[in-house]
Parts: sequence; structure tokens; C-alpha cells
Amino acid sequence: MKLTAGLYFPEPYSPSLHLAVLRGIREWIKDSALTVWLTDLPASEVTKARVDDTDIRGRKFDLRWYDGELAAVIGGHYVNYIDFRLEGSWREITLMTFLYDDTNVLFDIRFELTDEEVTQKGPLIPSDIGESRMLEALDRIDPVWAVVGVEAFTPDIDEILRGAPVDFGHAYFGTRLVELVGREGMAEALQTCPKVVHLPKGGVYQEWNIPRWWEQPGYNLLEVLIKASLGDLRDLQ
Repeated sequence: MKLTAGLYFPEPYSPSLHLAVLRGIREWIKDSALTVWLTDLPASEVTKARVDDTDIRGRKFDLRWYDGELAAVIGGHYVNYIDFRLEGSWREITLMTFLYDDTNVLFDIRFELTDEEVTQKGPLIPSDIGESRMLEALDRIDPVWAVVGVEAFTPDIDEILRGAPVDFGHAYFGTRLVELVGREGMAEALQTCPKVVHLPKGGVYQEWNIPRWWEQPGYNLLEVLIKASLGDLRDLQ
């Protein structure tokens, strides 16, 4: 089982976006070697169809963090998997890339969990990862939204419009989404949420960590507000 932070962007895949996500978690890597799985697909030719026809396992390429070299690698070939270990505890982490289509991309950050972490009652985010460190990274990267959870699934715009829930209880809403929804409306919807963290850039992290949170009036209002803003968000693509 894995703890997943799924970062969603309603925009095409690009090496610059991939690097922005990597740089956002740079401090997690420190001295760990990066294992990059290079595919044969040139980064300049990435489309959903081309990725689907590519062996995304690629070939293993190890390197230390040298910004120029990493930029050259990501800029040259499509990379679906990047593995490294968390500074301090050396917990295994994988950054995965997933294309919903040609205009929507997801980056999953997946942390290996021990059996005890999966079964015992405790914080969602283990102490060596740290909630504050997770939130600082989300604030730096600022995706449109992100879902955090064990084996969490992060929907795209179309999935939400088809009825998928906006989040699974633990989610980050980025600055673009907050502005589209409206800060007053979001504040009203979240006033009964047990935990709300307002981050420096303007994004919001919230946890509906209570029984049957999806039935809470505040959550239902939040979902209505977000769905109403998705047309404007799509116009920005």
C-alpha cells in the first residue's frame, strides 16, 4: 500500500511542468540518487496516444541532482517514473506521470507504507514525511487541486462533471481554483470543516476527517461551488 499525493493540472504535459513538480519536492531528495526511467518517446512528441503506444517502463538511468543534467534528461525524453528516497528516513518514493488526455495531466507522488502504517490508527501522513513538509511542497508547486490518501485517486475535470467526488476528504485546492470559486464562498463552505489550512500562496488544504463527511452541508456546498467553476477553469486551458 502507498500514500499518494495526486497533483492535477488541467494543461498539456510539458518538460517544464514536470521539472516544476520535481523542483517543488527538491528538499525531499537531498543526497538521494534519482533513478529516472527514460522512454524512447521524445519529450517534444508527447501526446496521450503516443504515450499509450510507448513502453513506459523505459530504461534505468541513475543520476544525482544536477539541475542542468536533470533538465536535459526530462527535456529530451518522456519519463513516466522517477524513484528516490526521502531524506532522513530513506523511505522509497516514486513520482509518476499520468496523462488523462492531451490537455490534462496528473503527477502522483507515491510513498511506500509499512504494514503497521496501513493498519494502525494514526496520522494519514507519517511523521518522517511530515504534514508541514507535504503542505509546503503543495504550496510551492500549486496544482489546481491535489488529493492525499492511501491509494488515493485524483479525478480530472471531466470525471468530476460526470459525478466523481471533488475529493476524498483530504485535499488541496490551488490558488487558481480558489480564485475561481471565490474566497468568500469557499470560506463559507469550509466553516464547518474540522481542519482547514490556508497556505502562503493562497491555496487551501482541508480535511473532512469525520464520519460520513460527504453528507456534510459544507462539503456539499463546496462541491457545488467547485463544479460551477469548472467551465471557467476549462476556458483557461
